[in-house]
Amino acid sequence: MIVKRRSHEIKLVTSGYRMKCKICGKEAVYRCVTCGKLVCATHIQLRPVCEECVRREVRKYFIREASDKDKEPISKIVELFWGEQKQATFGKEYVIKDLPAFVALSEGKIAGFISYSELNKTDVLIVALGVLPEYQGSGIGKALLLKLEEKPDSLKRRGF
Repeated sequence: MIVKRRSHEIKLVTSGYRMKCKICGKEAVYRCVTCGKLVCATHIQLRPVCEECVRREVRKYFIREASDKDKEPISKIVELFWGEQKQATFGKEYVIKDLPAFVALSEGKIAGFISYSELNKTDVLIVALGVLPEYQGSGIGKALLLKLEEKPDSLKRRGF
């Protein structure tokens, strides 16, 4: 969730861990995408922005499976959004950069990723999905989800 706060973009914090507001120490629920500060609901200033006023650039991108060289860029995106490398999901802790993933590349860099854990032959668990703010609204997140939806079928076809 991105909302505008004057000249800063604010990101909803959804890591599952309790983080503190840098202003008052209460539980933080938002992270400023520009400066990275965690803030609580009291210190956030929201203003509505209609769909037509949100600037959406058309960007070219392609999606591929992540490789070992993608771990560092994924790690940087994870740090930007969640402030830590671990994610607790359904009682299990994951190190996001060490999971299998798909990455979206645009302009020669990773613009977003989706990491997952294979639960069984047909099901996967999405552990993290992140798209850099400057690429949000361009369809990258949706394309990553669609690519992952294809994954269970490919596991079946390989005879797993």
